[in-house]
Amino acid sequence: MRNIVNRSNLKKAYYYLKRNGIGATLDAVRERTTAGYFADYTYQKPDEEVLRQQKARIWEKPVLFSILVPAYETREEFLAQLLDSLLEQTYPHWELLLLDAGNSEVVRKKTKEYEEKRIRYFKLETNGGISENSQAGLKWVRGDYVGLLDHDDYLTPDALYHMADALEKGRKDGRGYSLLYSDEDKCDEAGERFFDPHFKTGFNLDLLLTNNYICHFLVMKRELIQTLGFRKTFDGAQDYDLILRAVAFLMEKNPKVEEEIFHLPRILYHWRCHGASTAVNPASKSYAYEAGRRALEDFLAGRGWKAKVSHMRHVGFYRIEYEGGIFSQRPDVAARGGKRIRKGRLLATAFGPAGEPLYQGLPAGYSGYMHRAVLAQNVDCLDMDYWEVNPAFLTIIETFLQEAASNKGKEQSARAEEVCRRLIQSGYRLYWDPEWIIRG
Repeated sequence: MRNIVNRSNLKKAYYYLKRNGIGATLDAVRERTTAGYFADYTYQKPDEEVLRQQKARIWEKPVLFSILVPAYETREEFLAQLLDSLLEQTYPHWELLLLDAGNSEVVRKKTKEYEEKRIRYFKLETNGGISENSQAGLKWVRGDYVGLLDHDDYLTPDALYHMADALEKGRKDGRGYSLLYSDEDKCDEAGERFFDPHFKTGFNLDLLLTNNYICHFLVMKRELIQTLGFRKTFDGAQDYDLILRAVAFLMEKNPKVEEEIFHLPRILYHWRCHGASTAVNPASKSYAYEAGRRALEDFLAGRGWKAKVSHMRHVGFYRIEYEGGIFSQRPDVAARGGKRIRKGRLLATAFGPAGEPLYQGLPAGYSGYMHRAVLAQNVDCLDMDYWEVNPAFLTIIETFLQEAASNKGKEQSARAEEVCRRLIQSGYRLYWDPEWIIRG
């Protein structure tokens, strides 16, 4: 596996150099070798006692999960680990739909060995590609929610338990989530060594419009996914296209779409790295990144937002340039902040949910963890000394400022947090734009 990853890194560096030049490549190599984001990470399986307690739980209103797996000439050892990961689930209410479009008998024979009624095998007449094959399975799902799982990956034993737990808690709080997603990591070909964890944010519309950060593990209401379906013209980025259309659909129903989507901050999915996978060699599916760009264009057009979508330095990431500026196209954006640089390092102009300064002290040429420091995104607070206000919001913000200023006990930063909090609570977004550079 180490040789595969080393060759992959050399390939990535070569393609990056061709696209972006020597300066950007040196910065990328320097960051990768010195920053060490979660370099000491290893996945820890939940304690056996915890798993036992999860299995013993009595559910008030159990939901049924349908796990959709389009399979094509799947390696037997990969399929066995996938199937074992379902049988190890501490939550029992699930069904697995294996949609076999291969020419061999490997998937059928391996599935038959398990003699498990919850595993449903379907032989597809033709291989129509991943979107058509997945679409074929949607008519057979019986679950309340549908989860997407690639045929060479697998789930943690508590994956469905935590999804069900989040749904039950949401139901008791009066929240009916339409889409849920978890954190993920990568594993080696043997499925034994874990690395590159992706610890995600809560739902962040503008971050989603730069890349499919939601990815794995995703579950969606059956009615929603059956309504939207998969589109063959977006093969390679079919999950991204599905998520974008789901967000658009939910936004029409509820402008505060964040209330419909739940992030479960746990590693529940292992994405396997082997020679043919995009996890090791992103260039192996370069067509997918173009499909992702088109999916974004389709989303923007559907919202009536006039904009141009272009590829960024890192493959699979996108930049949106709005015609006439973001405020002319985005009535949901109240203010915009930029990237402030002094002596070659970033100074925080944006802040997270706990008030933490974002990207403070990061070298200006670095892209940050999961490249977030170079990606447009929504933030919880902007430094009002370095923001640009949407003209349509001047009166609203001035009112909020006056009300916050009346509290004599509050520092300037606390007043800024109060104004930003009220804007977000009112359904508006704060937009951090790393391409808007503020020096000094």
